[in-house]
Amino acid sequence: MDQHERHRYRARCQWEGSTAAGYEAYGREHHGECPPASVSVQLSADPAFRGSPERPNPEQLLLRPRIVVAGDVPLERLHRLVELAHQACYIANSLRCEVDIQPTFVRIRV
Repeated sequence: MDQHERHRYRARCQWEGSTAAGYEAYGREHHGECPPASVSVQLSADPAFRGSPERPNPEQLLLRPRIVVAGDVPLERLHRLVELAHQACYIANSLRCEVDIQPTFVRIRV
């Protein structure tokens, strides 16, 4: 794939409510969609910000990856592959803040 090729992705985050009643009163539940997929993800704010622990929060969608590896791959190679994936990551390249990837590697025997 040409590194200069353009990709376009659509995503929507929808919340209904009002903040007029104050910080403690408004609902944190919302949902995300990625058309043309028909599935909607039910989300909430992090529980630390008065969200529901029963729903995932947007920050969890960017948490540290857990990578399961079968075979004897050198740790340096695993880190290099993660770095290459990070450099090409659409999400990381779309954010205005720095994204620090902190992978956990789990080795399994086959």
